[in-house]
Amino acid sequence: MSRPPLVLLAGWGTPAAVWTPLLLALQARFEVTALDLLDGGEGEIRDYLARLHARTPANAVWLGWSLGGVVAAHYAAAFPARVRQLLLVAVNPCFVQRDDHAHAMPAAVFADFRRDFARDPQAAWQRFLSLQCLGGADARADRRELQARCGKVLPAPAARLERQLDWLGQEDIRPLLPQLSCPVAWLGGLGDTLVPPAAGVHALHEATCFADSAHVPFLSEPERFCEWVCARTAGVTG
Repeated sequence: MSRPPLVLLAGWGTPAAVWTPLLLALQARFEVTALDLLDGGEGEIRDYLARLHARTPANAVWLGWSLGGVVAAHYAAAFPARVRQLLLVAVNPCFVQRDDHAHAMPAAVFADFRRDFARDPQAAWQRFLSLQCLGGADARADRRELQARCGKVLPAPAARLERQLDWLGQEDIRPLLPQLSCPVAWLGGLGDTLVPPAAGVHALHEATCFADSAHVPFLSEPERFCEWVCARTAGVTG
């Protein structure tokens, strides 16, 4: 039996290499396409979808982490026949707090980070890597692993990453999620300081939290993460 296609889409400021520790386990079950957002994205998210369309297989399961999940949701809405299932990992449908959305980052905190990135992109990016691991059961180990996968220097032009920060600050996919024709499952980390576990309430079919994870559950608990992916897609065949 052929393996079903699985698209992995990384989050803000992180290369596709973050998926490397998972590939051996996932490739036993799927034909994996591991991607990031670093090769474009100077415009709107919707403008970026055509680039993804050219690089991804049809009839695939899509797994998006953080900002990658927001982009994956837009892709599922634009090309419903090409997405069989959507797995959202550490995704807040609206990353910044609004009057009707308290389970998110305070707007002032996000604005401060946006200004810090404009002043010193390298330092702000390194701080963001640390924040993604803060709250996990072994934050130091997660930070070392994330740094090893991301490298030591900014992985894309600062202007491109700055524009994608605007995506994080402006996007709100809460109205979009109920319109998707595919099943949606959400996974978060109980210790995540960037995306509160309560953000999973917007997942339409299932929400799960890993107790020992923060914003990078696939690095904190890789075996359990792969088991979660396989369990959520048990009925999907090639």
